[in-house]
Amino acid sequence: MILRKCLFIINNTALVCVLMILFGAGCSKHSAKEGAVGSTGAVHVVFDQSMNQIVFPFDNNFEGMGQLTAELRKNGATVSLNNQNLKEFLSELSPQGSVLVLGIGWGSKYSEPVKKALDKFLQQGGGIMVIGDQDNLYGSSDFHNAFIGRYGLKLLPYTALARGVNLMDRETFWPRSESSWGHKNVRPHMPGVIRVKSDAKILLEVSKPANPDRKIVAAAVTVGKGRLAVIADNEMFTNMVQGAGINAGDNKKFLLKLFFYLTARRPAAAVRPRIKDAYKRGNKLALFDSSAGGWFPDGAPNGLNSFADALNQRGYRIQIRGGEGVDYSKVDLLICVAPLRPLPEANKMMLAKKLLLIGDGRSGLLRAMPKVAQFFHTTADSPRFRYPLNDLAEKVYIKFLPVSLAATSSGGLRTEARWTKDKRLFSLYKAGSIALHPKFQRSMKVHAYGLQLSYPVLNFFPESPASSVLRNPELTPFLPGGSEKLLPARWPIVVEYKNVIAVSELELVTDQSAGTEEFKRIVKLVSG
Repeated sequence: MILRKCLFIINNTALVCVLMILFGAGCSKHSAKEGAVGSTGAVHVVFDQSMNQIVFPFDNNFEGMGQLTAELRKNGATVSLNNQNLKEFLSELSPQGSVLVLGIGWGSKYSEPVKKALDKFLQQGGGIMVIGDQDNLYGSSDFHNAFIGRYGLKLLPYTALARGVNLMDRETFWPRSESSWGHKNVRPHMPGVIRVKSDAKILLEVSKPANPDRKIVAAAVTVGKGRLAVIADNEMFTNMVQGAGINAGDNKKFLLKLFFYLTARRPAAAVRPRIKDAYKRGNKLALFDSSAGGWFPDGAPNGLNSFADALNQRGYRIQIRGGEGVDYSKVDLLICVAPLRPLPEANKMMLAKKLLLIGDGRSGLLRAMPKVAQFFHTTADSPRFRYPLNDLAEKVYIKFLPVSLAATSSGGLRTEARWTKDKRLFSLYKAGSIALHPKFQRSMKVHAYGLQLSYPVLNFFPESPASSVLRNPELTPFLPGGSEKLLPARWPIVVEYKNVIAVSELELVTDQSAGTEEFKRIVKLVSG
């Protein structure tokens, strides 16, 4: 997607493909009345991962969605992930105020029980956002159409381009688009096309389309008390660089409006910590650092609430703050979970008695494809793309890698890992990995690691043309070297050295893991 679109732009031979896109069939009708936005209230945005979706809401890298997460939180919405079977998860999720995000699927299918659960969620007032793209990557459009087709929407295998001065003009492949809410300069990146039924609400369409039948980029329908939206562009959600992705034109304003439209609620004040009276009691202090957009217990579905409760039950009082004015030397356990920006007080934070650093899987497209970095006049090593947790981790000679683990057997993102002490197996989903400096490697404790049947991946968006038959990715493996040398035949997941414990799998401490042996072991490790 991002990669292949950029290569399309870079490589002049791709002009033939553009000509094929510009001419062809496809029709749609424009309709729509503005839906009312109701009262303020809790809003929860949940990115689903249960069907191999490729989403990175806690990633500040080029193709991550960390800036979107920060903006949603700033406007009162929590952001979390789901890894459970969707039918089970939706049975526990309150539809009111909730938005379920269904991203690009990786050779997946909606089961009938899941489709029924999604329909029930909509009927009862939930919001669902389906993200597609123009190229049916890994059969993702087929994947989504099996669900959205019952509501009269369909992702088409075409591209909505603008009339440009020439085929390589930026205005052509970054088409200026208008939203139904008055945004005149929304900029999707080579978006797909949506076919809609007559009573659908057209949310976004290309202002001056190269093909009039290929201009609808986003649309929504009302289902019972809820709303379903489909947007045929993944790049609009991503960080990218200034003037692109979420930072292009009115993209940020449009996306925020869309998320709250799906809940029929207005934006509110920034999301607040979830503080219980019990959190004020305890002999030791556990501090969730919030200075750089780090995650903290905020009441999100599948959030960190159970983890905070477990620490509190083991004698920790819980606080949530960070930055200037904090005396970190008095903190018994400093917890940094998926920060979205560089840590401004990293040196002072190292004064805490113990630090727990929790990351997640990422994607490192710029490192895998330098041509894309050159096109955007940036670099994979740009400070804005630096893994924030490494501001702390590198001080003890470990490093969170810009990768996600994939299984060699199935090509899926769920892999197996093992605890070092008793060889107990457990599963991971889109986990990251941690590099150990070879000079200090023997002194470090690797408590858990991904098995040899998994391998770290930098890039999920292959260069080769996509089609409905391309189900398995041609992933770019991460080749460690120098100070990033990993332990042979295993990928560190939980590492301890000096006063730092590093965990590269966020799923191990979220609410859905509460009660599992892995959750209990992490709690015992950090509180012992």
